[in-house]
Amino acid sequence: MEGVESRVMSTLKKITLNNPDDAVIEAYDLLFKLLSNIITNPAENKFRTIKPTNQTLRTKLFNVKYVEELLQALGFTMVDGNYVYTSQNLSPLGIAVTDVMAAQTSIKENRMSPEEKAKKAAFEEYKRKQERDHAEAEKLLKQFEADRKETKDRLPATDSIANATHYGARNATFKDIGVDLCAQKGG
Repeated sequence: MEGVESRVMSTLKKITLNNPDDAVIEAYDLLFKLLSNIITNPAENKFRTIKPTNQTLRTKLFNVKYVEELLQALGFTMVDGNYVYTSQNLSPLGIAVTDVMAAQTSIKENRMSPEEKAKKAAFEEYKRKQERDHAEAEKLLKQFEADRKETKDRLPATDSIANATHYGARNATFKDIGVDLCAQKGG
């Protein structure tokens, strides 16, 4: 496995150094899709076959120097003019997907203007701050729930004082103070 990874990495370097950046980026996009399809659908034979005669593959992938060497390093074999991945071991492809994306990201970052790099750095800092804020909110929520449970366990529920005083008002009636509303006025 380690030999496969080192061959893949050295071939990716050769591809990156010996081809125009735009062609490499397109090839890596396509390679990423092809390898991801195999990983996602390992039982589908149609995804395990890469046809050099396909117009898109021929112009965007096989037009790039050392791509065929990369496919062979990954374990693809030539069968009837097509590259076929016959192995059941998908881990080299998983590693290659990660390596391809890292190589592509590196090329894109090298092509960024200082303003684009500053925007990217600001956005990444914003994402880190959001993650920290989210983690802090989660921590506070857990503490709140723990405090609520502790308080509930510690204090027994009691009736409020308002219930004992009939909702806070001392209700006196006219009868309580000696006034009879039904009595007639004398005349």
